[in-house]
Parts: sequence; C-alpha cells; structure tokens
Amino acid sequence: MGKLTNDLRNIKELEFKPGSGYLYTNYSPLILERIIEKISGQNFTDYVEQHLLIPFNLKSTLIKGQYPYKDETLMAIPFNSDFEEDNYKLNVSGMLFSSTAQDLSNWLEQLSTFKIIDENSLKFLSQTVKEGDEFESPLGSGKWHENELIEHSHHGSIANYEGVVRNFKKEDLNIIILSTYAKIFDTFSFLKLIVYSNPKWLIIFSSSSTSCN
Repeated sequence: MGKLTNDLRNIKELEFKPGSGYLYTNYSPLILERIIEKISGQNFTDYVEQHLLIPFNLKSTLIKGQYPYKDETLMAIPFNSDFEEDNYKLNVSGMLFSSTAQDLSNWLEQLSTFKIIDENSLKFLSQTVKEGDEFESPLGSGKWHENELIEHSHHGSIANYEGVVRNFKKEDLNIIILSTYAKIFDTFSFLKLIVYSNPKWLIIFSSSSTSCN
C-alpha cells in the first residue's frame, strides 16, 4: 500500500485531461477506497461488509489482504502449464476480493434488478469507455436497448486466475466461469446455446473459489 500511495504522490503531470482518455490502472480504486474511508469514517473492509456483503447476502465473499494467502483454506490456487503455483506477490488492502460462483450469481441477479444501485447508476457504470472500445468500465460491460438491460458481462484476471460472468436478463440466465488455469473468455456464446432452454442458474467452476482484482 505504501508504494502505491507514494507513486500517486509523486505524479507531477497527468497523461491527459480527465475525461478525455482512458488508462487501466489499479490506482483509481485505491483513490476511491480512500475517499470512502474519508467520508464514512470507516475502514474500507468494514464498510464493504456492512453495506454490501451482509445486506445482499454475499456470505462467501471475502476481502483478502495479500497474495500468496496466509490462509489457503477453501481457496483455489492458480498455477501455470507446468502445474507450478503462481509466484506473484500482492499486498494491497481492500483490492483483493475472493468469491464463489454462487455469490457472483447472487451479485449479478441483484445488480440486474437494480437492488444494489439504481438503473441510471448501473447504466452509467457499465458503459464502455468510448463507443466501439472493448475496454470494460467499473462494472464490466452492459448492453441496453431502449433503456432495457439486455446483457451484463464482467471479466477479470490476474496471472493465471480468470473469471468471467454474464447475465442475460431477458432469458433470466446467468453464466459464471471461474478458473485457476484456463482461457475461458471466448466460450460464452457456445455455452449460451447449450443452456438456452435450461433452468435459470448455470454455474460452472473449476474449484471452490477464486479471486479477481
């Protein structure tokens, strides 16, 4: 955390005028985390638990302090093609969320029915950075037609972890894939065709839980 904070303090000049360009960075959520703590007077982890995890019944979602995990109980550990565990290190409080496929299904369902945030907020936070871009916004990518949510997707990865979720609201279908070693992003169209007439929840997972930054 100290290094990221120092990096922010040492920025002399922005790369572009705010709102005129796009830069994928972990510094932005760090700043937002500090804003939440300043306004609420709470630790960020406590705030998230009190206002998101508990009210919306996300019982299996945790905020981890660092990777490698000190406690690996029920955690899915990523590995490479030689079956070696990822050796990267991450120590940033409030940015490493660990969840399960069921909790992510619950999250998607409540987002798509505007229980967590209202319709206008979801529309704003799920729009692409610029028209035609494939970059995801803070809440992934949303497809809307005449103010109706058609599809909401979100993809995240770090090293060999990868998670992709999609909510097809009209079909009342969620597809969630979590993986510790796989390239899974391009499989959704195929999966949707398979399960189109099947029950509401399709949950596919390679292990008990995963993490996405």
